[in-house]
Formats: sequence, structure tokens, C-alpha cells
Amino acid sequence: MRPTALLVAAALIGFGAAGAQANPDHYLFVVGGVTTSDDMNVIPDGIDNDLDERDQRNLRSVLVADVDTDAKTVTNWRRAGLLPLIHPTNDGDLHWNYLHSQVTYLDGRIYVGPATIFSTASDLDPTTANFVAWAEVNTDGSLGDFQMSDPFPEPPSTNQRIGGQAIVEVDGTNYIYVLGGSQDEEGFSDRILYAAIDGSTGAVGAWSTASITIPTTDWFNPAIGIDGTLIHISGNLRGGMFVDLITPQANGDLVGDWISEQYSTALTNSWEEGVAAVTDPLGDTYLYIVAGSPAPRDRYYYTSFEFGLTGVWESGTLPAERGRTTAAAANDMIVLPGGSTGSGFGDGVNTVFIGTIAEGGAVTWEESPEPMMQARSFHGSAMAPVEDEVSVPEWMLY
Repeated sequence: MRPTALLVAAALIGFGAAGAQANPDHYLFVVGGVTTSDDMNVIPDGIDNDLDERDQRNLRSVLVADVDTDAKTVTNWRRAGLLPLIHPTNDGDLHWNYLHSQVTYLDGRIYVGPATIFSTASDLDPTTANFVAWAEVNTDGSLGDFQMSDPFPEPPSTNQRIGGQAIVEVDGTNYIYVLGGSQDEEGFSDRILYAAIDGSTGAVGAWSTASITIPTTDWFNPAIGIDGTLIHISGNLRGGMFVDLITPQANGDLVGDWISEQYSTALTNSWEEGVAAVTDPLGDTYLYIVAGSPAPRDRYYYTSFEFGLTGVWESGTLPAERGRTTAAAANDMIVLPGGSTGSGFGDGVNTVFIGTIAEGGAVTWEESPEPMMQARSFHGSAMAPVEDEVSVPEWMLY
């Protein structure tokens, strides 16, 4: 049955919680993920069976908080909306986790996915992780109903999941990219898919396969777009800690060679990091690669970004070790909401780490006194600017 109860559920979500921040300049969205329960028959604290859960572990709700980038606060956590339950073409069940690098904001909308696969001990449906969903951001931080793109092209595979997702503007047109991941028929993937985003409606157009691939087959590999550049960060299979850059063509395609550099030699493989671009007080842009796997880590790496990378990487420490997490940023502020203190589904936390960027890119981290309303890991996040709710009528200016 399709989720026709979305409107009813949205009415139950509710906004305007006590203690709401008066003048936030951004909203922080935390999307999907899993709860802290390893017992599929136990509902963890803070989880609502109707408003949050896909089943006893996986979450389909989106949380939102008010962000003041001047005061460096994240407050007033509440539910913003619900992700789709049913696949748009095959009526299969959807799960929304492993989203660490698959939530992006653009022009009043958030883009999510591809979704992860749904599986049980007796069934495996490989056709669910083959589209991207998007929703409008309302002025109060709530979300409209999610729309879903066309499925990814076939062959070689009916799906592509747990890779990177990024949006890059090229000559006035924004393109969304899906990089690498896992494909049931083909195993780990090096394929890159891309599609144009309609500038008026925000709709994702037809998918194409890029002319080149990522440097190696990989998954848990993050991605981000900065100033017309597509940036790919190595994942679980690369054999090192690398950053790759390329400038898309005017039609969105990728041709030629990646520019690659190693940002650390600390680990043979590193994956599932939070990735963000942040501006320091001088207006310079820095790229951050934060926390990650194979075990939860308290390290972050950063470098200046001016139409490319400098080759000089610095590092620092977080307040505590985190894995299975995600990062979002705005102005000179970076946030790590939730994450995991271990590698399993039962290790999620509700802490919120807030970083303030100094001149030169170093970060001062603090833990927010207001945690998320529930623990989450294997989730994604994005920051969205708050639009003016009411414009002043022209006649009042006279």
C-alpha cells in the first residue's frame, strides 16, 4: 500500500515547540538513519512508532533544528517530514540509511538518496536503490512531500547504493551526481551517474552515465561540489586516503583525468566520513573531512580550497570519537549531529558537535547543550538558509 497517510502523519508532526529560537538563519536537517536498538521488537526512547519508524530499527523521519551561525547554536529539535515508504515503480519497501554523503541542499530543496536496499532473511529486492528523492523546504523548517526521480539506467545493474552524492553548478545549470557504491549484479561500482536539475521546479531530469568513472571501484565514498568542482573522497576500497577533483563539462558529463592527492597516510582505508565546505572569517573556503570508519575516530582533516586544493592538509581532534556520522555546514560553522561510538546499529548517540572556524581553517569544537531529540546513526544531514517568511509590502516604505 502506498503511503497515502503522509498528510495525516504530517499533521501529527507539529511545529512551534516551546523554546523555539526567535531568529535562526539556517535550518539543520538530519535525514533517515537507524535507531539505537539491536532488538527489532524494542522501540528505543524518543522514537515514535508512527512518526519515525520504517520498522523497529530503520527511520524514515527527517529531523530539523534551528541554527544561529553567529551565536553557534543548534536548538529546537523537531520533526520536519517523512521520507517515502514505497518505491516509485516497483512498489518495493524502502529503507533510508547509509546516507552519510547523500543529502544535499539546493535552492529551497533537499535532495536525498539513493535509498538503501530493503532486505530480510528470506527476501532481497535489488531494485530499490535506484533513484533520488527531493522535497521543498518550507519557511518554518518543515518539508513538503518528497518527489522521486526516474530510476537509474540499466544495465549493468538495477541499483547503486552507499556511494557519494553531490550537486555541482556548471554554466548556470545544476547537475546531481551519484558516484560509485554497490550494485547487486555487478558488485562494487566505479560508475558515475548524473542528471540535470530543473532550475524552476527542482526536478531531477533523465539520468546519464558519465564518460569516465571514479578512480577505483569503491563504496562508502563521500562526495561534495564546491564552486563548479566535483570532489570525490576515497572510501572503503581505495587503499589509501585520497581526494579527487574534476570540473564537469557544460552538459554535465565528466571527461579527462581526475586530479588526485593524498590527504593523510594514517590509514590504509578510510570511509564514511562527514564532508563539508566552510568559509573562515576572512571569506576563504576550506574543505573538511571529519570522523569516519573503520573504527570511530576523533580526527578531522582540512585544507584551503581556491579553485582546487593546495596539497597542504592540516588535522585536529573532535570532542570524542564518532563513526557512522555526517557533517553539515554554513558560513563559519560546521555541525556533526549524532553518529556512533561503535560500528553496529546499537551504538548511535544523540550528541551534537558544533565547530567554529577560525582564520586559517582550524576548528574549535563544543558539544551542544541541546542534543538531538533521539539518537541516530547511518544518517545524512544538510544545512539550509532560512528564507524571509513575510516580505514588507512596498507601500510601507513610504
